[in-house]
Amino acid sequence: TNEKFYIFVILIFVRVVDNFSETFQAEFQLNNRLDVAGKVLLARNLVEILVFVVADFITKNIYVSFGAMLLASILMLLIFDVRLTRKNIEVLKKIELKNVKKIAIECFPLAISTIVSMYVINVVKYAIDMNGNNTLQTYFNILYIPTFAINLISILIIKNFLKVFGEYWNNKEYKKFLKILYISLLLVVSTFAIEVVCFFIGIPILNFVYGVNLENYKIDLLILILSGMFYAISNVLFYAVSTIRKQKSSTIVFIITVIFSTLISNILVTKYEMTGAV
Repeated sequence: TNEKFYIFVILIFVRVVDNFSETFQAEFQLNNRLDVAGKVLLARNLVEILVFVVADFITKNIYVSFGAMLLASILMLLIFDVRLTRKNIEVLKKIELKNVKKIAIECFPLAISTIVSMYVINVVKYAIDMNGNNTLQTYFNILYIPTFAINLISILIIKNFLKVFGEYWNNKEYKKFLKILYISLLLVVSTFAIEVVCFFIGIPILNFVYGVNLENYKIDLLILILSGMFYAISNVLFYAVSTIRKQKSSTIVFIITVIFSTLISNILVTKYEMTGAV
């Protein structure tokens, strides 16, 4: 619909601005100032959400709200990212285009992998949307929320140690580099803890927060959390494979996954609804 198209376009521009911001955050990370990057990321996300909520509350207009969110994102980029980078980091005065070209070519498989991985994690939602079942979409999205906790744990850990593991590999300290697999073990333990908590109080909390009845979906919730663990571990391995410069291999794997998941999601969602989606 025209409404969805407008929102898609605005959100794409928001993500473009966010990606510019991530470029600055990467500079902080390379200069061992991940603390600054973390503060900037927290601030921009809070401001974007608050601006959206306030604009939606005042105007009751979803278009104005998303437009305000985009404007807030641009202002945060200029006020925080650019200013703090100039203050904390010696910025290159000259850009070598041949280096830009080299990096673009080397990172192209990573770009494809990242896009495809985002598609994979949302492919079920697209399948539900194609079936036009808004109630199922709402329930599935609510049940999926605890799954993000596992992915957040993986990002929290891997972002802090990414530069360190890169140095291990470059210095040929391969035994130390293999410690990256310990992160996967930590994710398994974290998932078990989240599963136990959600088994007892997950559904009551979601019912209370969202005002819906999900009593029949406890098993679905637990399976979704388990799926989040596999996605998080695949992310850790993706970072590991990228660090050793084998990004083309991961791209091939992601493309195979996308073809399989697209076919299977549409079939299962159509036939079994929530159970199929899970």
